[in-house]
Amino acid sequence: MNNHAWRNGTVVFASVVLAYWFWASPFLYPFRLLVTLFHEFGHALATYLVGGHVARIEIDAMGAGVTHSYGWYFGDLGRFVITSGGYLGSACFGALILVISGKPKIERYLLPVLTAWLGIVGVFFWGGLFTFVACIGLAGLFFLASRYLPVGLRRFVATFLGIFTALYALRDTVVLITSQGAYHFVGGAGRSDAEALQDLTHIPAVVWAVLWLGISLAVVWLALRHHVTALPGQDDVATTGSPASQRRL
Repeated sequence: MNNHAWRNGTVVFASVVLAYWFWASPFLYPFRLLVTLFHEFGHALATYLVGGHVARIEIDAMGAGVTHSYGWYFGDLGRFVITSGGYLGSACFGALILVISGKPKIERYLLPVLTAWLGIVGVFFWGGLFTFVACIGLAGLFFLASRYLPVGLRRFVATFLGIFTALYALRDTVVLITSQGAYHFVGGAGRSDAEALQDLTHIPAVVWAVLWLGISLAVVWLALRHHVTALPGQDDVATTGSPASQRRL
């Protein structure tokens, strides 16, 4: 393992430690809401994939969320795709952030893109005042981070976002397996995604939850491996030698 890989691995390890140590901290509360938004946007993307429409995306202060979809094609198959998009979606978003944060050439665009995405979700997928405030607040936070943080710290924030999102998505799936239906829902009532698939397929909810966990673990592992072994960018290459050689880097 080269020095660059060691450095990436160290950043990943530090991010895991911080995420674990401050898991229930109020400082990470906004990021827990972000993972819920990723989960619900996974449902939204799945809805569009099967030709449906999204009326709104709603989250609440306890971290629950709901996506209101309608008009999809393919009947129960479409419902199956939409229902599966939540837990798998949040894990895939975490994995994607990890991959991007390991690529200096495109990592600089990550926080601005998240800023714009949050603004779009808050305004165009209106899900109530709390959802709007959460989206705009997170968008402002990421805008300030992208604007004022130095490059090294910005990359750490990007990696931490990927790690935290992936870990929280995996944790949510484990809770889905072990909690036996003790969930909080927006509005106080509802059924989990796994229970919805149980109703649809007559296959126990725990089977779907375990399947989602296995797929999520594989996706996150591949993203982690890619992040740690990613080649250094221009900013990471030592600029030594003649001025001509520096210009070629």
